[in-house]
Amino acid sequence: MKQGNQVVSQMRFRPTNQNDQEHARPLNSAGVGKQTKDFITRVFDFIKGAKPAWKYSFPDEHSEAFAKVEWTKGFAENNITQIEQLKAGLRKVRKDPSPYFPSCGQFIGWCKPDPEDFGLPMSHTAYYEACKNAQVPSRAQWTHNAVFAAGQATGWYELRRRPEQEIYPVFKRNYEVACRKVVSGEELVIHKALPGRRKTVAEKHEEYKAKEQAKQIKEAGLSGLNKQDAISRMRAMVRGVG
Repeated sequence: MKQGNQVVSQMRFRPTNQNDQEHARPLNSAGVGKQTKDFITRVFDFIKGAKPAWKYSFPDEHSEAFAKVEWTKGFAENNITQIEQLKAGLRKVRKDPSPYFPSCGQFIGWCKPDPEDFGLPMSHTAYYEACKNAQVPSRAQWTHNAVFAAGQATGWYELRRRPEQEIYPVFKRNYEVACRKVVSGEELVIHKALPGRRKTVAEKHEEYKAKEQAKQIKEAGLSGLNKQDAISRMRAMVRGVG
């Protein structure tokens, strides 16, 4: 679509009022600008080219003209104003196996990109990546800045220590926020780590606990085992089983 981003950014819609009886009638030229009409026509032409059975939806010019008015309203009411949104919708038109023209609501749903449309992993995949990289996040390789931003907002310590059923919902919410920013073209805010940041009491406690466990494992002559097996063996020894 030629200069599609310019056309979308300049789309103008007349506000609708539920108490206004005119909202049920097609908008006149004062309500919808020529650029907007031309743009909707281009969208329709593209979809018609991909959907050979489109005439079942628009058997005459009047029905198509009325549909264009409703689609214009639908775009306005659902904030479909970014060229990336429309590109996502048109990609899904090509992918959809149905030969019929989609409804306005269906196309609007297609215009709301999935994370993968922007190279973003799905939330669970992003969560596992954040957990894997939580030890030294600044040195890790990230599939997308949104994953890093969500991990940072959730807390690296929490990702390392708290169980998935407890911390994943928090990460998922933060990741959805980051994804929405990416989709809408907003800049992700990545906070730089402050030098000399003081560790929390919980972090200090975990470090002390880890050092003490390592010391006890070494003294028990169990350094050849992994940490979990060594701790289990020491507990058995304390109970007199070992």
